[in-house]
Order: sequence, then structure tokens, then C-alpha cells
Amino acid sequence: MIEAARGGSHGSAFPLCPPHGYDTAFQTLSPAILETAAVLYVWVDPAESRRKNIERGRPDGQGSILHHSVPMEVMLGQYGTDDMAWLMEQSDRPGAIRVERLIQAGDRYETRVYHLPVARFDNRNDLTTFVR
Repeated sequence: MIEAARGGSHGSAFPLCPPHGYDTAFQTLSPAILETAAVLYVWVDPAESRRKNIERGRPDGQGSILHHSVPMEVMLGQYGTDDMAWLMEQSDRPGAIRVERLIQAGDRYETRVYHLPVARFDNRNDLTTFVR
């Protein structure tokens, strides 16, 4: 299992420009991983994500045992939006994300296409905090 949170600035247009977004993150995975990978996307509303970030930072709160958060500028600049829904809509295969990856094949490079099965867990109405 590989966990990733990749986003872009609030209000960014799609596709997100590197180094932002899941599309760019998928480019860093090896062909061996891409050949067997699947994606479980936990769909969280950006405003709810910001609220949880504030709660995690409260030293006297129950938001996290780690008591950590990131500045609001980072939340808006790095996690203001993400490209997962866009990637799902743009895919040429329903229920999968299309990843085009440049790979070395002997003495040349070629583009290989991978289709990663994807499922979206709708957590916009917080269903997971109670398990912390």
C-alpha cells in the first residue's frame, strides 16, 4: 500500500501542472508497481480537509494524538484542489485511471499505457474520524 495526498492551488485549472497532482505522482511509480496497482481514492471536501487540519493542530483537542497541522497557506496552495475526479473523467476506460509513463526499452524510450482500477470512497460527510 502506498498512501499519497497530491493536490494543487485552490482554483487551479486541469490538468494540474507538474509537480502537482496525482497524475504527476503516478509518473514516479515504477512499471512493476503500475502493472499491479489499484487506487482507492478517499474523497474529502477541501473545506472539511482544512477544518480537520485545524483540529489536528490543537494541543488540547481530540483531532490527533500527534498534534500537528500545516499552515493555511500550504493547505490552500498545495491541497486546495486535486485532479483525481478529472483523471477519472478523462480516462478511456470506465472504472480506471489512464497513466501514460515514459519507460526505457533497451536503448530507446517508449510510452507505455497503464490502466489502474479506481474506486472512490465518499468521505465528504466525515465517516472516518470516529476510528482515530
